[in-house]
Amino acid sequence: MHTLKSELLRMALYAVLALALVPTVTLLFSGHVLKTWDRQFIEAIDGDLRKSGESAAEREQVLARFRANPPSTVCGNNDPALADYRARACDPWGDQWQFYWAHTISKAMLFWGAAVAAVIAALCVAAQRDRDAQYRSLLIGWRLLSWSGAVEVVVQNAMLAWLSFWLTAWYLERYSVKLVMLTGIGAAAAAVVAVAQIFARTKWKFEVEGELVREQDAPALWQRVRNLAQTLGTEPPRQIIGGIDTNFFVTESPITLAKGTVDGRSLFVSLPLLRVLDQREADAVLAHELAHFSGGDTERSAKLGPALSQFDGYIGAMRGKVMTLVAFYPLIVYRTALELGLMRESRAREFLADRAAAQAVSGRPLISALIKISAYGNYRGQIEEELFQRGERHEGEIGISAYVAQGLKPFAYSDKFQDAMDGANIPHPFDSHPKLTERMENVSSPIPAKLFGAVVATEVTASWYSEILNAADIESRLWSAYESRFAQAHEHVLAYRYLPSNEQELAIVLKYFPPQDFGAVAVAYDGVTVAKDQSNYGWDQIKGINYEDGYGGDVLKLTVKDPGSGKTSTKKVKLPGIKPHRELLKQTLGGYRHRHQVSRQQS
Repeated sequence: MHTLKSELLRMALYAVLALALVPTVTLLFSGHVLKTWDRQFIEAIDGDLRKSGESAAEREQVLARFRANPPSTVCGNNDPALADYRARACDPWGDQWQFYWAHTISKAMLFWGAAVAAVIAALCVAAQRDRDAQYRSLLIGWRLLSWSGAVEVVVQNAMLAWLSFWLTAWYLERYSVKLVMLTGIGAAAAAVVAVAQIFARTKWKFEVEGELVREQDAPALWQRVRNLAQTLGTEPPRQIIGGIDTNFFVTESPITLAKGTVDGRSLFVSLPLLRVLDQREADAVLAHELAHFSGGDTERSAKLGPALSQFDGYIGAMRGKVMTLVAFYPLIVYRTALELGLMRESRAREFLADRAAAQAVSGRPLISALIKISAYGNYRGQIEEELFQRGERHEGEIGISAYVAQGLKPFAYSDKFQDAMDGANIPHPFDSHPKLTERMENVSSPIPAKLFGAVVATEVTASWYSEILNAADIESRLWSAYESRFAQAHEHVLAYRYLPSNEQELAIVLKYFPPQDFGAVAVAYDGVTVAKDQSNYGWDQIKGINYEDGYGGDVLKLTVKDPGSGKTSTKKVKLPGIKPHRELLKQTLGGYRHRHQVSRQQS
C-alpha cells in the first residue's frame, strides 16, 4: 500500500503538469507577444503624432486613450464607441485576433484545470469510503473526468498545433509546414480517440475455469454449506463450482464457464486444496467466504466489478498515447486513489469475514487452513516455474498436480519453506488479503512460524474432496486443459529461446517463425534475403532497420556490418506494391529480429 501511495503522488504531479503545462506556455507566450505588439503600437502612434507636429498635451491625451484600450484588450471590448478601432485591430483570424483568443482560452483552461483538480480530490476522498460510495464515485468520476479529458485533449492539442507555427515564426522568423501539419493531424487524431473512448463500452465477462458441482454428486458438501450459511444468517449459494485454482471465493457476478453462464450467488472451491484441508479447516474457509454474502460484499462487488473493468479498459486505450496524456493522468490519479480505497476496505471486510468464520467454526482451523493454502500456492508456483524453465518441449501429460502432491510435505520441512512463508498471503480474485500474522491476531489464534511446516505436513484423514463423487473426473479434465495451454505457452517461449541446433529445435522455431516472402525481401528466423541480388544478411549482421513509407513506393534501409572488415554500410531496398502488406512486413521484421535477440541472450 505504501508503494501505491508513492505512485499516487507521482501520478498527481504528472496530472498537474498535464493539465497546466501547455496552457501555461500558451498563456506566457501569447501574453509576451501581445505586450510586445501593444508597446510597438503605442510607439508607432507616438511617432506618427510627433511627425504630425501635435503638442505634447494633445499627444499625451491620444496616447492615454490607446493605453487604456490597447490592441491586446480591444478584441474583447464590446464598447460601441470602439467598433471601428476593434474592426481594424481584430480582424477575425488575423494575428491580433489569434493571440487574444489564445491568451483568453489558456487562462480559461488553467481555471478549468484547477476545477478538474478539485473534482479529482473530492472523488479521491469519496473513494476511501465504503463500496457504495466507491461505486457512486466511479460512475460520477468516470463521466466527469472523461468529458473534461476530452475537452482538455481537443483544446490543448489545438494549442500545440497553434504553438508549432507561432513559436518558430516568432523566434526564428520562419516556420515548418511539415511540423504544423503533423501536429495538426496528431491533434485531430487525439481528439477523435478521446471522444470515441467516452462512448466506448467494454464488455465485461468473468470467466472461470471450473465445472458445476451438482448436489447429487456432493450431497454432504451441499448440506454443510447450507448449514454454515444458516449459521451466518445468509442465503446459501445457488451453485458450487469446482476448479483447480489455488483459492476459494464467492461472487454474485455472472460467471462464464466452458459449458455456459451461471448467475446469482456462486461459491468456487479449489479441488486440489480441498484434498489438503481436513473438513474442519475447509469448513472455516467456506464460512469465511459465505460471510461475504452476509455482509453484502458480493452484491456491491457485482455492481462495482463490471464498471471498474470498463473504466480500466477506457484508461488502457489511452495508455502510451502522447496526444491523450492530458486525459490519461487525471484518470490514473483517480484510479490509483480508488485502488487504495478498495484495498483498505477489502482488508476490513477480510477481517470481518475471518471473525465470522471463527465464530461459526473456530479460529484455529481457519489459520491452519490459511497456512496450507499459502504453502500450496507458493509451492505450486515454484513447480510451474521450474517446469516452464525446461529447455525441452513437454510431451503428453505434464503431471503438475502430481509433482505438487508428492513434493509439498518435503517442501514443508525444507530450508526454503520458511523464507517462502515470510509475509505469506492468500491468492484471491477479488480481495486484497491482510498478512497471515495480522489474520492470526484478528481471530486470536496464533500459530508459531516454526510449526507451519508441521501444519502443512499433517495427514488429512477426512476431506470434503472425498465427498464429491466426480471430483477426480472434474479435476482430470481441468488439469488436462490447463496443461495443454501450459505446454503450448512453453513451446512458444522455446521458439524465442532456441538458436536451433537440431531438427527438433528448428521445427519449433519454424512453427512460430516461418519464412515470410514479401517479394522484394524475404524474412526468416535467421535473417533477411534481398530478392534483387539474392544477398542474405543474418540478424547478427543487421545493426539497424529503417522503414520509410512513400507515395511512390516504400523503402527499407538495413544498416549491416561486414563480418570481415567490421565496417557498416546501408543496404537500400525498394518495395514496390508493398502497401497492402506494409504493416505485416514491419511487424515481421520487428518480431523476427526480437526473437533472435532473445535467443542470443538465452544462449
